Amino acid sequence: MKLDRLPAFVALASAAALLAGCPPTPYDIALKNAKDAQQRGDVAMAALEYHKACQLKPKETETCNQAKATFAQLKQQKMPIAQPACDAGDVDACVGALTPITAVHADDPDADRLWGQGFAVYMARCKTFDKATSLDAGVATLKCLHHGVDVAKRQSPDVATTRALVAKRFYDSASGKPAGATYAMLKTAACLQRSMYSAGDAVASDALIAAAATPIVVRVQSVGQMPLLPESVELCGAIARELGPRAQCGIQGDAPLAWNVRASLGTTRHTVADEMRVARYVAGTETITNPERAPAQRDMERAQQAFNDIERDKLAREAKCNSNRQDKAACDNYNAVVPVYNRRLEELNHAKDKLSRTPPTLQRDIVKEVPYTVKHHVWQTPWSFEGEPAGRDQGVFEQRDSESPGVAPANVPPDPLVVPTREQIDAELRRRLVAAGKARFEPEFAARVATCAGLPWVFDDPKTDCRVIAEFLRGSQPPSPTLWLPGIPCDK
Repeated sequence: MKLDRLPAFVALASAAALLAGCPPTPYDIALKNAKDAQQRGDVAMAALEYHKACQLKPKETETCNQAKATFAQLKQQKMPIAQPACDAGDVDACVGALTPITAVHADDPDADRLWGQGFAVYMARCKTFDKATSLDAGVATLKCLHHGVDVAKRQSPDVATTRALVAKRFYDSASGKPAGATYAMLKTAACLQRSMYSAGDAVASDALIAAAATPIVVRVQSVGQMPLLPESVELCGAIARELGPRAQCGIQGDAPLAWNVRASLGTTRHTVADEMRVARYVAGTETITNPERAPAQRDMERAQQAFNDIERDKLAREAKCNSNRQDKAACDNYNAVVPVYNRRLEELNHAKDKLSRTPPTLQRDIVKEVPYTVKHHVWQTPWSFEGEPAGRDQGVFEQRDSESPGVAPANVPPDPLVVPTREQIDAELRRRLVAAGKARFEPEFAARVATCAGLPWVFDDPKTDCRVIAEFLRGSQPPSPTLWLPGIPCDK
C-alpha cells in the first residue's frame, strides 16, 4: 500500500517544530529533575519531584508507580535514622530525619507517629529540668519547651502551664529584692503571663528609674560680656534628657555626678558691606527706522536699472534678428544677450523679494537700568566654655543676612533685614554646652556598666541586680526581657 504524501505546508510545519522544539511543561521539568536526582543518588529529591510529576499528571501510571516506589525507598532510608533519635527525644535529629518524608507526604502516618513520639519524649524531658525553688531552672525549662514547639511545629499544653508556674515564681520572688532584681522579676512575670501580672509590669520601669537613676548636678556660671539666658544657666534638665532616664536632676544621692562650667558670650560685632547692583527691565517699545531698508531699496533700484538696460538691448537685438532671419550674426548677437537678460531678471526679482521682506520701521524694546544697593550684614559673637572636670571649647558664632529695597518694575522683590536675636545666639551656645555635658557624663556611665555587664543572667544569684542596672545604664532605658529570655516569646 502506498502512503499519500503530506501536503508541502504540513511537512514544513512539522520540520519547523522539530527544529525549534516545544518548551518543557511543568510535568516535563519535574520528571527530569526526578530522574537527575535519582541518577546522582538523591532519593529525597527524587521522591519529591516524582510526587510533583504524579500530581501534575495522575493518569501517567508509570510515573506515579515510580513516585510510590521512590517514596518507599526514602522511608526505608530515613526511618531507621529517625527511630533512635525520636526514641531518645532528640527533637532536632528526629525532625531532621523525618522532614524529607513529610515534605513529600505531610500526613504520612509512620512519620507522624514517630515525630509525635520524639516530641513527647523531648517535652517530658524538658519538664524534668524544673525545680520549684529555682528561677533559673524555670527559665531553662521554658527555653527547652519553646525550642521543642518551634522545631516540631506542634503545640503542647505544657508550655502554657509552665509559663504560668514560672511567671508566678518570678512574681513572688520580686518582693524584698534590690531594685534591679525586682525589675527583672516583675518584667519576666509580665512577659510570661501578661494577663495576670500586667500591673507589676506597669510600675517596674518607674521603680527601676527611681532607684537606679544616677543623680547629676550641672552648674553653669555666666562669665562673659553678654549674660546667658536662664535656659542656658539651668542646663541640667536638657543634659539629662539627652542621657535618658538613667540620669536625673534634682534627686537625692550620696555621690551625684557634677559638671561645673564657666561659659562666656562676648559682645557681638556687626559689620556691613555694600554691593552695587543694576536691575534692567523693559519700560516699553519705540518705532525706529529699519537700517536695512535703505540698502535694500538701493539694491532693488540698481537691479531695476540694470534690468531696464538689458531689456532695451535685448529688444533691439531681437528686432534685428526677426527682420532678417538670414542674418546669422544678428541672430547670434540676440542669442548671446538672452542669458544676461534672464540673469538680470532673476537679480531684480531677488532684490524685490528682499525689499518686500524688509519693513521700513522696527519696534524696539526700551530697556531701563536702575541701580540699587544690597547691604550684606555679618554678626560675629565670640563664645567659649570651660568645664570641670572635662569639656572645653571656643569659637565665633557667625550669622549673615542681606537687605535690599528691591526694584518693583524689574520684579526684584525687597529683601528685608532679619537681625539675629539674643535667643538665637544663646541657643547656639546652649546646644554646644548640652553636647559637652553629655560627653562629660558618658564615661562615668560606661565605667559603671563595665563593673557588671559581663555577668551571666543567673536569677538565683543576687548579682543579677548589678547586671540589670548595668544594662539600664548602658542603654539609657530600662532593659527588655528579651535580653535574658532568648528563645522565649513574651505575651502580646
